[in-house]
Amino acid sequence: MKNILIGIMCLFTLSCSYKPDFVGKKVYENVTKIVHNNKIENFELKGKVNLKNGEINVYHINKLKIDSNIPKVVLDVDFNNGISDGLIIYQKVDGNFIVDFNSITEKVKTINKKIPFLIVPKNSNITVNLAKNIVIDNTQFIIEKIENDIAKSYILTPIFLDEDTNYIKLNQKIKYYTNVAKYNEKYLVQYNLINGTEKGKIVYNYGELDRNNGALIEGTHTKGSDVIIENENEYHMTKVDDKGEWKILTTSKAGEGIIYGVDGKGQKTKVETVKWGEGE
Repeated sequence: MKNILIGIMCLFTLSCSYKPDFVGKKVYENVTKIVHNNKIENFELKGKVNLKNGEINVYHINKLKIDSNIPKVVLDVDFNNGISDGLIIYQKVDGNFIVDFNSITEKVKTINKKIPFLIVPKNSNITVNLAKNIVIDNTQFIIEKIENDIAKSYILTPIFLDEDTNYIKLNQKIKYYTNVAKYNEKYLVQYNLINGTEKGKIVYNYGELDRNNGALIEGTHTKGSDVIIENENEYHMTKVDDKGEWKILTTSKAGEGIIYGVDGKGQKTKVETVKWGEGE
């Protein structure tokens, strides 16, 4: 009986002494550069990544890592012309994710044209599902997978739901339309929102294409530490990666602020003043 009481007291003590990393909210930013002709060197797909911007882009990604929690990516699509955002992955990739399509036109008229949106190496092992059923203009879209000797292609394929629509779509002439935008310099900002409570912490990940055309600030610091830049108008926080490098994308094109690191004990390190944009 005595041993049981000691065990219960130990468990009670552990539960009472447990503390999360912090109580409150932190938002970490992870900036991925999109360089000439929409090339991305390394990209991690996690949480929800929103690539919609009202135009059609093809992203050439050298190496893609897919989070195990089944992330979602949102792509722009032009059903009227049978074209959508595309992801071309050059190294083997494994994992599962879902895809949601955002129509860039208000009035939608489908055509008899399959819409490729993802190409991966043949030895990849991935599963891609729609976030929701797509039924528009008497047409349902499904995901079809096609393989050849070197790659797997994932395609949004139309199925016409009545005889009249089927006859019209199959007999109409298709004008192939390729209005693909290319970035010379663009950024994808992923946010890791960590909400710490007395019982633990919840992490939520989402990403957005940068729309503000701010300034990119980058540097080096101690691995695993936080880097913060702030002034009276903006506040940004990022985590230093395993190479000791970090990137922050400011809201304004030009400005001045304080930049500093935060170590594991919450102490400020290497406090500096930084200027960016005009007059830096």
